[in-house]
Amino acid sequence: MSFWKAKWFLGLLLFYVTCFAPGGSAQVTLPVESGLVIPNDDLPWALDKFKGIDQLIPVHRSSTNFNNHTGANLVGAFSQSFFYKPKLTTELPGVKARTVVHDPGASFYFRVSPDPDGDGNPNARTAIVGWEILRAAVEKDKRVFQQVRITTLTNHGKRADFAVDSEIEQLPGGWTKITPKAPLVPGEYAIAPIFRDPKFMSGALFDFTLDPSGENPKDVVLRTDVP
Repeated sequence: MSFWKAKWFLGLLLFYVTCFAPGGSAQVTLPVESGLVIPNDDLPWALDKFKGIDQLIPVHRSSTNFNNHTGANLVGAFSQSFFYKPKLTTELPGVKARTVVHDPGASFYFRVSPDPDGDGNPNARTAIVGWEILRAAVEKDKRVFQQVRITTLTNHGKRADFAVDSEIEQLPGGWTKITPKAPLVPGEYAIAPIFRDPKFMSGALFDFTLDPSGENPKDVVLRTDVP
């Protein structure tokens, strides 16, 4: 296994174990408004609006493909020597996500599982220090979400994600709410963790399509106070 693939795998493992791994405890719910309750903390949930009625949609997880652009990076390294910065990207196959969100002003809720041993090191290079909404660059038959350029001499990485400017609100019970500051334009998005070390990229993303005219998902949670 190559060095970069090993880092990608570690990112996937840390992401799953520290955030949304099953803990064997009772499900944690969250009332978001009258008649609308998030039923569990297994996945992020979108507070959506469909045909004028508020609803909740689970945002499902997808495992990313890690692309180290071997051919282009080799050519660049030979042609530009130390000044060339190799490119690494995380991608998802297909041009559309499984999850459809309709409301451009939707908010997203999720709950990160606490460290079971209480010995997490927030200063570790692999630590998750935040969350963001990313917009994908759609290329042929794939969606590109994260990009890192590595400086050869220092081995430092610089991220070039397509992050959406959002407001982050910490709620009681370990829940987090993310709301874009401006309405989302139709397209492909994902909720992603931010690692302390920018060279680490997530091995999984919670991806969704923003499509006001899209079909309603079958696993939607509807209001209980609407006839």
